[in-house]
Amino acid sequence: NEIKDLPILTVDLPSAVLNGLTDVVGTLLTSDPPAERELAIRNGEVLTPRLVKTFISDGIGTSTSDSWALDIAPGKTGTLDDMAYFEQVPTSLANNHVKVKIHAAALNFKDVMMALGLLEGLSLQAQFGLECSGTVVEIGDDVSTIKVGDEVIAFGDHCFASHVTCDE
Repeated sequence: NEIKDLPILTVDLPSAVLNGLTDVVGTLLTSDPPAERELAIRNGEVLTPRLVKTFISDGIGTSTSDSWALDIAPGKTGTLDDMAYFEQVPTSLANNHVKVKIHAAALNFKDVMMALGLLEGLSLQAQFGLECSGTVVEIGDDVSTIKVGDEVIAFGDHCFASHVTCDE
């Protein structure tokens, strides 16, 4: 910042920013000057980021299914507030595929960028979690190097889930 008296702020705006831009600007102009450089505005309230110990079930409805995936709700993009649990539809396993019960999945910068709607226009499938670790629970007929019960590290689609299907 070359002009020290000019504050530069990062503001996380609501999903419906185009419809409520006047309200957002009004909220910023009528609020006390923020001591923070990063803000979020939700329902007319100016919020600042803080790390707080919490549990995922406090903010997102959990799934009662044994086979679930965490993903953006259909028809919504732009904030992590739109994430929800969805039941995975059972599918038959291809001959060269392996089904893994996920123990841990990695959150990548790509996942965050996609959740915030910053990768629109790219020919990417909207999915979260590209890698995981877990235990093999089922194998296809042609799988020869992996067996049920093996602990694996895997690349797959939708790894923020209870299970993922991957190539051998």
